[in-house]
Amino acid sequence: MKNLTEEYVNIDWGGICEDFDLDSGDISPEQSFELDRALGNINEVIHNFIDQNKTMETKDYVYLWVLDFNEGQVYKYNIERKFYNEEPEYCEDYMQRVGHEISNVQWMVSPYDEVLDENNGWTGTYLQTKYGHR
Repeated sequence: MKNLTEEYVNIDWGGICEDFDLDSGDISPEQSFELDRALGNINEVIHNFIDQNKTMETKDYVYLWVLDFNEGQVYKYNIERKFYNEEPEYCEDYMQRVGHEISNVQWMVSPYDEVLDENNGWTGTYLQTKYGHR
């Protein structure tokens, strides 16, 4: 994960010393450690902020296709590629959250959001998803 705090978080130590009439601005090793830890947390918050505010067009998606034998239906869900790549159990957890019984489904992840017809051509139609989750 790129460190965005170097670019977006600036602590003005000189300004702090000036504002509080301090002669020097020495920082202890413990304070340095705490500061590094806090900046790591801030970096994660910045990344989460960026991710949550990206539009669907700017996010990288793959498609989770679910053949649900209980309902006799095929479902398609848009999932962010980063979740699929970074969390091995994400797809099964996601299917359970949206109501599928994992023991009675077959599933796959694909970069394609359309169904191929019997002639291996795109149908040009999109399947309706079970839920409006993105």
